[in-house]
Amino acid sequence: MPYSLNSIKINFAATFYDHSSDILYSFRLKGIDDDWSIPSTNTVKEYTGLHEGKYVFEVKAFIDGNPDSSSITSFSFTVHPPWYRSVLAYLLYSLAIVILILIIYKKTISKQKKIIHQKGEELIAQTRRYEEETKLKDEAIYELQNENLKNELKYKTQELNGYMLNVIRKNEMLENVKRNALNISKAIDEEKQISTIKQKVMSLISQINTNIEHDTDFEIFQSNFDLIHQDFFKLLDERFPNLTRNDKILCAYLNMNLSSKEIAPLLNISIRGVEVNRYRLRKKMDLDRDVNLSDFLQSLKQYV
Repeated sequence: MPYSLNSIKINFAATFYDHSSDILYSFRLKGIDDDWSIPSTNTVKEYTGLHEGKYVFEVKAFIDGNPDSSSITSFSFTVHPPWYRSVLAYLLYSLAIVILILIIYKKTISKQKKIIHQKGEELIAQTRRYEEETKLKDEAIYELQNENLKNELKYKTQELNGYMLNVIRKNEMLENVKRNALNISKAIDEEKQISTIKQKVMSLISQINTNIEHDTDFEIFQSNFDLIHQDFFKLLDERFPNLTRNDKILCAYLNMNLSSKEIAPLLNISIRGVEVNRYRLRKKMDLDRDVNLSDFLQSLKQYV
């Protein structure tokens, strides 16, 4: 017989029908009692704390205290587990554990995704800040480089202007020396002094002319001019390699958009002389009459 409780009370008096004599009972529950109980007239036995499972209860009676007259009667019963230890309960426990694991898993995944998203946002923000900082640094470096180039260009321009002023003052000075030397030569002719003095004076004039035409500052002028005007002399040499030094200087002045009147004292020649040199320069460059010489030289880079 099945039972769902872990305690049971057994009444075995009805098992025996002979009530004519005094009967003593001895019993045991297999798997629970190690030995038979002491014979007694007690017909009820209660067990508590039984675990679920199958049990066999045995009883033997002693009629008039005669051991030989005893007979053994047994019956079996089953104790079922309580509801919280049933198969259905374990299935519900397992289902609850699975659901709990899924909930924890989803929360963990959601938390990890949130952390990954936050880290990604932080990384994107850091990347943007780095790019902005790099851009600002590049702009600062670019501005600094531009400022340095501007300062260097300003310095070179001032140096070039100073050179041109020095050339003008030098030529004016040499013109005065030349004029004085001619006066000395004329005075000697009039006074018929020694001819050797005249020769020395003429030699002095020749040296002055040579100094005017072959100024050693030209290399400095050319270097600074190339720096300011993007390798003008290099382009000029590539396009017109047969130009003389004076031709190149005239080209530089024309590239600066100076007029013939302004160029004349720089070259120590007359305005007419500048015009003649311009005409010869056009011939060497094989330019048409409708081409402006200054405009052509200013846009020389596109013709090379």
